[in-house]
Amino acid sequence: MNRINIHGYISMLIFLIALGIGDFVFFKESVLLGVFYASVVVFGFVSISFTYCTKCTIRSNCKHFFPGLISQLVKYKNKAYTKADFIVTIIPVVLMIALPQYWLFEKIKYFIVFWILIIIAGIEVIFFVCKTCGNKKCAMCKFKD
Repeated sequence: MNRINIHGYISMLIFLIALGIGDFVFFKESVLLGVFYASVVVFGFVSISFTYCTKCTIRSNCKHFFPGLISQLVKYKNKAYTKADFIVTIIPVVLMIALPQYWLFEKIKYFIVFWILIIIAGIEVIFFVCKTCGNKKCAMCKFKD
């Protein structure tokens, strides 16, 4: 694992821990809610991997590892990203973050930890992962021609 990829792995791990906290508060409320939220998270990651990540030019060397690995299950799409790709990426992320907010806020310590982890993961992605990523088609890429 080289230095560049460490931030991708760390950001994914931190994000998944935050989502795990969200799922924990759901499971404390109801097993059905916990299973539902876990399904949303899995579906979200798969939908992002099968839409946005399939167009990534460096998916075989994905800085986040798992989305790139999942995206390789389908053929590479050598096309530009569309508004639909961005929407299909943003909606699952927003759902994964927004759904547990009510239950997290009822348990303020979990709420605070959740948001600290989300912010740290976001900082990792924006300041470290995106800066070293070579996918020039991505909206977040810092190395566009």
